[in-house]
Amino acid sequence: MKNRNLIFICSEFPYGTAETFVENEFPFLFQSFDKIIIITNRTPTGNVRILGSENVEIIYFPYELSFFEKLISFQGVFSKEFWREIRIVFNQYKLSLNFLILKTLLKSMQEGRRLADFLEKTLANKKLNSRETLFYSYWLNDMAIGLAELKTRMPEIRAVSRAHGWDVYMERQAFQYLPLRIFLLKNLDVCFPISENGKQYLQSLCKEHRNKIKTSRLGTMNSNPIVLAQKNNTLDTFYTIVSCSNLIPLKRVHLIIEALSMINDTNIKWIHFGSGYLESEIKQLANGKLSALKNIQFEFKGWVSNKELMNFYNFYKIHLFINVSEFEGIPVSIMEAMSFGIPCLATDVGGTSEIVNHRNGVLLTSNTDANEIANAILEFINMNEEMYSDFSKNAFYTWKNDYNAEKNYKAFIGQILEL
Repeated sequence: MKNRNLIFICSEFPYGTAETFVENEFPFLFQSFDKIIIITNRTPTGNVRILGSENVEIIYFPYELSFFEKLISFQGVFSKEFWREIRIVFNQYKLSLNFLILKTLLKSMQEGRRLADFLEKTLANKKLNSRETLFYSYWLNDMAIGLAELKTRMPEIRAVSRAHGWDVYMERQAFQYLPLRIFLLKNLDVCFPISENGKQYLQSLCKEHRNKIKTSRLGTMNSNPIVLAQKNNTLDTFYTIVSCSNLIPLKRVHLIIEALSMINDTNIKWIHFGSGYLESEIKQLANGKLSALKNIQFEFKGWVSNKELMNFYNFYKIHLFINVSEFEGIPVSIMEAMSFGIPCLATDVGGTSEIVNHRNGVLLTSNTDANEIANAILEFINMNEEMYSDFSKNAFYTWKNDYNAEKNYKAFIGQILEL
């Protein structure tokens, strides 16, 4: 039953192509609130990924500080919160204070204050009752810090945030630091990591507020799930392997190429979905390592819409999905693949072990190499039909039981509406 307003803060959605996984959640939010205001950090573009509705309003809010705002951010050194965080950096995180940490902290404090100011004005301008409005940050970043700051000014509001991967694990940052974690967890009503691993990590940082940290898994939609073992449509009788990720360093797609170059007795077609600034370099490596091999075919599909990707999975028989990332939360790409009964190879990083196991795929070591990947691929290629069918069905039921969007997002919304 609709009974509240929602202010939903994200990075790009509904513009552009990033945050595709928000597309699965938003219909459930739309059904549950009288009015939704989306605060997006991306300037409007021609690509809008939601249907027009008088109940949804989109407001642009620039993420980056202006030159003047960067200057005044240095005023933060006079605040109690700044010195409280400095003590945490020294005493709890055991980090040496440096310019990058100071700069990051001051910048985040300024961005948080700026967003809190903006949200106060938005409440007034839109004539929204603060007690009937829920604030939801999709990322545990400076936008969530803004909500925590607003909560110190307006204790009656309800403010929550999701937490994924890069916004959870400090090890993913160049200088091993994410700002104001204790401040966030103290002031937000609830923080929702998408994995148990993320929950435990955040609880280790903030034991005092551990009860505010609750796992809420993401999910994907599949209106026509078909267990892979039951599908007959193959791609040119090749053993078909798919990967789907940005072409950036932490995704380590080069390892897939190196692994495939080591296999010489099976016809394999590898298809990669996704683009990124390493695209030309990865394509060059694939051409150099794989083009001369008669048993290996490969294709780079580039960026495609989520609908196109789902149609591809639905139509073709994909034998195996591979993710060899250095860091992850829980990959939505794996959820999507498993919803079609595709077994997965994935590195044991972040919360990946919560979705990939010995019944539906193979967990590679976190610091995997081409040899381990090649051996795991061959393990699947050499499976008998009955064993492979079990892996396929288990992949599908992992998605159905644990990563089904309808189930997970309804449960999440139920929790936030009870606040």
